[in-house]
Amino acid sequence: MSKRTFEEASKAMEMSSRAESNMTLANLPQNMIHLGDSQFLVVRSFLGNTRVHIRKFIENDEKELIPTKNGVSLAIGRSDGETPQGFEQEVL
Repeated sequence: MSKRTFEEASKAMEMSSRAESNMTLANLPQNMIHLGDSQFLVVRSFLGNTRVHIRKFIENDEKELIPTKNGVSLAIGRSDGETPQGFEQEVL
């Protein structure tokens, strides 16, 4: 498995988060991990800022996953494109 830089992984996550419409448990995007019950961990990048969300999702009538307001969002990137001190430079 090749290693990607933080910037490459961030761009890939941004592209992946755009494709999150019609999400179901059967087709979760690469940047989303099911933690159990209705809890999910989602990594998103927007305008150079990478955030980790731990959020509750609900299913609509079509079984699509819809995010709720219940959750937390943690910033791990900076808008100047620099990697935060102590953050791993390479992402698998």
